[in-house]
Amino acid sequence: MEYIEGTMDAADRARIGQHVSACVECSSTLANLSAWHEAIASEGDRLRAAMDAQPLDTERMLRECLQRITAELPAPGRSVSEALAALRALLAPIFGQGTVTAAVNQALRRTGLAVSALSASNWLVFIKAFSAVISEICGIAAGRLADLAGISLGSSLLAGGQA
Repeated sequence: MEYIEGTMDAADRARIGQHVSACVECSSTLANLSAWHEAIASEGDRLRAAMDAQPLDTERMLRECLQRITAELPAPGRSVSEALAALRALLAPIFGQGTVTAAVNQALRRTGLAVSALSASNWLVFIKAFSAVISEICGIAAGRLADLAGISLGSSLLAGGQA
């Protein structure tokens, strides 16, 4: 995701770009991930524009956004890392990329987990910690929004038992 988001250092970006240009499978995967990231970020932008709405309207709009994302980019087989990337992409336009990154890192510290240790079995624990951090930074309504997004994005993990 760092490659797609443009947050990777130049040397690593060049190395990966060179590989992707020569590897058909990785090129296809990158194209799919880029489309997925754009769709989620677009929905996040839509939510950001509606943040002045009443809480029930905001929750309804989040559910609608997640339904559109799921219809366009089905979730069966979604990995934990994909769910985390989707959470970041959806919420970054609303809270800011720095805030989301800091909240993810703080939630991992609070739960004693590393990103590599996130799994379907501890996703909800992580999301509760993440939404608590967002609440502390941005307010209760923002924490509720983060909680709903995390639960929804992780629902396929729980259903499919993905690790």
